[in-house]
Amino acid sequence: MSLYGLEVLAHTDDRIEGMLSKMTLEQKVGQLLVFGYRGTSVQEGTLELIQELKPGGIISFRHNVGTLSELAQKNHSLQLQSIRHSGLPLLIMVDQEGGPVVRIRTQPPPLSAAAVGQTGDPSVAESVGRLTGRLLRQLGFNMNLAPVLDLSDPYSPSFIGQRSFGQDPQRVGVMGTRFAEGLWKEAVLPTAKHFPGHGAILEDSHHTLPVKKASLEELLQSDLIPFASFSQAAYPSAIMMAHMAFPLLDPSGTPSSFSRPIIKGLLRTRLGYRGIVLTDDLEMQGADFYRETGERAVRAIEAGNDMVMIAWTLRHQRSAQKALIKAVKSGRISEERLHRSLRRILATKLQLPQPELQANPNTIDFEEFIRQINQAQMRLSQSISRWHFSQGLQREARLKRGLGKGRQVFVYSADAEFFSSLKAMKSESPMPIHIPIGPRNPAQSHPQMIDQPESLAVFYLSGTGSLRQLRALPASVKMRTIVVNTTYPGALRERHQYFAVIDTYSQDPQIGLWLGEYLY
Repeated sequence: MSLYGLEVLAHTDDRIEGMLSKMTLEQKVGQLLVFGYRGTSVQEGTLELIQELKPGGIISFRHNVGTLSELAQKNHSLQLQSIRHSGLPLLIMVDQEGGPVVRIRTQPPPLSAAAVGQTGDPSVAESVGRLTGRLLRQLGFNMNLAPVLDLSDPYSPSFIGQRSFGQDPQRVGVMGTRFAEGLWKEAVLPTAKHFPGHGAILEDSHHTLPVKKASLEELLQSDLIPFASFSQAAYPSAIMMAHMAFPLLDPSGTPSSFSRPIIKGLLRTRLGYRGIVLTDDLEMQGADFYRETGERAVRAIEAGNDMVMIAWTLRHQRSAQKALIKAVKSGRISEERLHRSLRRILATKLQLPQPELQANPNTIDFEEFIRQINQAQMRLSQSISRWHFSQGLQREARLKRGLGKGRQVFVYSADAEFFSSLKAMKSESPMPIHIPIGPRNPAQSHPQMIDQPESLAVFYLSGTGSLRQLRALPASVKMRTIVVNTTYPGALRERHQYFAVIDTYSQDPQIGLWLGEYLY
């Protein structure tokens, strides 16, 4: 039976204190834990996880997603099982940022934060947030690990890349906060990351511990501005810590995930943040400052985190639970310290939709639902993609309207749809020639390109594989190649080698048609 009953809208501090008084130590410690799980069904180890360890949160990855109907059924079942075994619902979370980091696929795919941020229009960010929230809520998720508030120059390489809304801290703060508002309006808890700022760092904290030698004064004028804006939001939220060292903030070199000066001193006291603070996955190499996972969990809570994430290994998940229980029993973590985090977690859960009152997924027509989501996504995508395409044309002085008239155009692309879209433009010029590329079809000069020095090439850059192929082209071909870059602009550093580069920030099928209209 639920510890909080059904009348959650009437909750008070006294109600939360009453809930705390009824919870066992295992239930209390469980609320601090966020676990990943195996498989796509409740039966594949997940039920055991909830029964035994009683976590406060569950994170889903791509390998946990089957059909949308199955996913919604599973999330609904997980909530009911959690209430049955722990007395409390779960925070069911997912990384649905957009761009390269999405777990739920739509057609077209959600646009990246960079694509949204470069428009500079906060209403666009909120619309994207609402559409994302609508999708997640219907599937049973009540927490999204987004927005990313790290700063990233779109034309420079970095680990964050197109996951960021941009490099201007004021704009990132506004766009990220409006995206978060969109999520919350659909009853999905937003999570800003990665505090205090992963921007402009090349190293990936999944594989190493990045170090950022920025002073507090420098951070207050840059990376911290978006988080300061987010911290003042009136709606419930969470902030995820970065596995990074900031030696000028914490001379011990401790990663920020375990740093009391950064969490307690900077985030809580200086910025005044009152929401949930959680770690990134403690199994990442960036968290390897402490060898044992159990010790990492204890250190993270001691530093001021409310929740710790162990995403992959059941043995490590059990280790974290046992270590935290032992730390509370021994007094290493005081009951008052434990209760401070629990009050934040419970207060947040009480403001989210109640699983007991949610519609059974069996009553939802998911085929119709995803059709509506895809239609809305298509409208958003085409609007933003067309804007970026126009901006890309304006930035390239050599791209003149009608440039392709009378010329042979060779189109390098692994995407046949892009070529079909481009050639659909009626013209008296020679029909474009498609040069398919792929792992077994390396890009190379077409024989006719040598015989026709006035010809043009269009290269559809869609990922790291095609980027390698583009770089392998002869210099004489590059000089007359128009690159349609659907990836992050910073991925293509050698822009001067090409005739022109159009950054589209998306793979919208209409891009080929728009380019054909312009060239012919």
